[in-house]
Amino acid sequence: MLSILIPVYNYDVRMLVSLLNQQCTDACIPFEIIVMDDGSDQEIIQLHKEIRSFPAVKFIVNEKNTGRAAIRNRLTREASYNWLLFLDCDGMPVTNHYISTYLAYSKTRQGVICGGRIYPEQQPKADRILHWLYGKKNESKPATIRQIKPYRSFMTSNFMIEKGILIKYPFDESITGYGHEDTVFGLQIKQLGVPVIHINNPVIHNQLEPAAVFLSKSAQAVQNLAMLTIKYPALKNEVTLLRWYFGFFRFIARPVAVLAVKTEPVIITLLSGAHPWLWLFPVFKLGCLKKTLRDRPAL
Repeated sequence: MLSILIPVYNYDVRMLVSLLNQQCTDACIPFEIIVMDDGSDQEIIQLHKEIRSFPAVKFIVNEKNTGRAAIRNRLTREASYNWLLFLDCDGMPVTNHYISTYLAYSKTRQGVICGGRIYPEQQPKADRILHWLYGKKNESKPATIRQIKPYRSFMTSNFMIEKGILIKYPFDESITGYGHEDTVFGLQIKQLGVPVIHINNPVIHNQLEPAAVFLSKSAQAVQNLAMLTIKYPALKNEVTLLRWYFGFFRFIARPVAVLAVKTEPVIITLLSGAHPWLWLFPVFKLGCLKKTLRDRPAL
């Protein structure tokens, strides 16, 4: 009935797998948990040999990192059941009825069911506050808010989907850079008319990154997004950053982007401390977009 699919890269998922295994066992359903390692260090791979002791768990190792889109497509092909539950390796269900909640919705719904993501209530170390604040403000949203724009709110961190949809409309494996494979997939299922429902069944995001890493990955994601607009021009109407830069507010956004490029070291400093100026984060991303377009004028 249910295939739980977890792509892993350098993260310990033993506790997550144990919890999911117990909830599925309690629900008395046919299930499997497939953990696919995408080129992790050997230390992590050795740790995960423990989860093979669960009868319903399969552990697969990719020798090389294949990317966030390709590994989800391979997990889909490996799955045995009709409903697929995708979880990021650094998410943890917050209730003991996480699985049963998804199962209840699967009986009456078709398409895609998104559970949502929240962040820890306790404030983290100073160098991780930027990621924490951003996540709480922009990603920790109740289902009622996410459902207003269901396709733009789609994230791969915690969702259930009918296998037939992903077999027919897989993730775009040409997306090998970091970020926005979920944005593209949300756009594709919107264009195809696949129904999406958002529910309150969140996982807590446990892997907060230092500001330097978070900003670096954010810059990579903006670069990837800019490249994706060539293949998917409709993204310019779907992503807030692109709507600012290419849309009605471009006469304000573009000068701000130029200023952001010139003052990037200062912006990074103001975002990286114990009290980050969070309002500067969109400015930082505008600067990243400007640099990408400057370096690749054909975009």
